[in-house]
Amino acid sequence: PPPDVARALAAAGYAMVFVYGVRAAGMYMITTTGLARAAGVLPRWVAVLSYLAATFLLVSTTFHPAILLVFPAWVALMSTALLIHRPRGATP
Repeated sequence: PPPDVARALAAAGYAMVFVYGVRAAGMYMITTTGLARAAGVLPRWVAVLSYLAATFLLVSTTFHPAILLVFPAWVALMSTALLIHRPRGATP
């Protein structure tokens, strides 16, 4: 394709990652946090922090690449919290 078309396609792909990818990550965070909280395997403070991060992703209008790091940071937080936190009703 000509250079102008290639630039336009790259810009469209970049916009799709920020518009749809970031919002999809936010919805995934809300869904997973709700299910984990209902199952009792997530501390309350992690749930609140997760909901705040998801809300930030859903309402963000920035195209700064650093916003893409919110989701991997949330995955690391959830993994650590699930490894450390003992669910309610669990036997030692």
